[in-house]
Amino acid sequence: QPDLVLTSIYAPQATRSALRRMGIPTAEFGVPLSVTESIAQIRTMAQVVALSDRGEAIVAAIDAALAAAVPPAGTTPLTALVFQSNGFAAGGGVLIDELLARTGFQNVGARYQLGQFGIVSLEHLIADPPQILLAGTFVSDELTWGDRIAAHPALAGTTGRMMRAEFPESLLLCGGPVIVQTLAVLAEARRKYGRKYASASP
Repeated sequence: QPDLVLTSIYAPQATRSALRRMGIPTAEFGVPLSVTESIAQIRTMAQVVALSDRGEAIVAAIDAALAAAVPPAGTTPLTALVFQSNGFAAGGGVLIDELLARTGFQNVGARYQLGQFGIVSLEHLIADPPQILLAGTFVSDELTWGDRIAAHPALAGTTGRMMRAEFPESLLLCGGPVIVQTLAVLAEARRKYGRKYASASP
């Protein structure tokens, strides 16, 4: 007998109908596609659970992380692709796309015509690689279809044109407080690989 159930607008209709029949109050939330939407969702959720002060503390932490992750003026963006273990890559118009732009990357999702999310083939990665492939840590005996692409030996041919940076898939699953962690990981990758590309330039 919960006082409130927080659920997704994408939750099964049967579940949502059952909650209504049982008279259990619910608050439904969508998937934020931008920092602005995510902050609005944090504030709404904080109000729903009567913890507005804690919501504002999270918003303040996000604002501070955004400020800290801004690359130096004049920094040339590195092209990047965020590759998920299920084979999908992030395109434009989603939260991670905005976070990439804010930390000094240019998402190549649009170049690959992905939409918000899509599948990038091994052949496409070899023929037109981004400078940075942001992907999770793979376990050799538990590779998914997407893992096998990102770990494929044929990508050795992109050495010098594409570097691989670890990006935990858990940072893609939602906005909210996770934005702070995501910004820190992206900003560090931008600093690290920006220096590598600079040192490799003639």
